Amino acid sequence: NDLVVIKGKMTWVGSSSMEVCVDTYVEHKGEQTRINNAHFMMVALDENDHPVKVPKLILQTEDEHLAWSHGEERRRIRIQRKKDKLDGI
Repeated sequence: NDLVVIKGKMTWVGSSSMEVCVDTYVEHKGEQTRINNAHFMMVALDENDHPVKVPKLILQTEDEHLAWSHGEERRRIRIQRKKDKLDGI
């Protein structure tokens, strides 16, 4: 009889790509316990499936700035993996 709660937020934005952080919680008797965390990369596409620019993300808190810098680091790692041809997915 537990409830699963999923919370997502945009953490990083490029010119056409976005990173969304999703946290999953199990809620039991009103108490939430985080059970999973994932980061999803998405690209905004037009009607012809071409990338389009997205609005900039406005960062207001220290946590948002920290999440942004972590997103930048993940981006750097993705780019390096692609250069090293280690990204087989």
